[in-house]
Amino acid sequence: MNTLQTILDEYRRKNETWEKERDYLRNRIAMREKQIERLKKRVDLSWSNMPSIIGEIIKPICDEIVKHYPGTHYDDDILAFGICSRKPVGFYEDDDNKLFAWIEFTNQTEYWDDETVAGKGFKLFVTDFYTDTGQYVQGSIAEMNGMNHPSIPVPDDADIQWFIDFIEENKRKNEAEQVEIGKETG
Repeated sequence: MNTLQTILDEYRRKNETWEKERDYLRNRIAMREKQIERLKKRVDLSWSNMPSIIGEIIKPICDEIVKHYPGTHYDDDILAFGICSRKPVGFYEDDDNKLFAWIEFTNQTEYWDDETVAGKGFKLFVTDFYTDTGQYVQGSIAEMNGMNHPSIPVPDDADIQWFIDFIEENKRKNEAEQVEIGKETG
């Protein structure tokens, strides 16, 4: 039989080996936790560097639209609003700041899936204010957010002329609507 000293020495040796392994693993965990914190900060930074739908898509389209209407500008303080995250843009005449055209951009929720988040499948829409589906009751949150007006998908191969045609069609509809209102009140 081993002496007590031999047994204790063996225990101490095993315990030292275990403590070294434990300390090694604790250090590795601490390093990984620091790495995770650094990566979390990078993720936070990446959100601030994320391409903006407004800055990268909508404003360049609006810049091109204005080129087709000399003497005009658009309100470039474009903000998303409402439950549909719609982005309205007003186009104004330079001399009197009179609104002459309006276009609203959106991307519909059903198009935001895993593929979209990965940069695929993004779909831009414009709002058709001259169609009212009546799907949502007047005064409801959905109705107040313009959800009775369908969103028209912008074709993937759309050029700037597509947007000009959309604006001109809406201007014609607006003028016709104003004539109708004039007949009713006149």
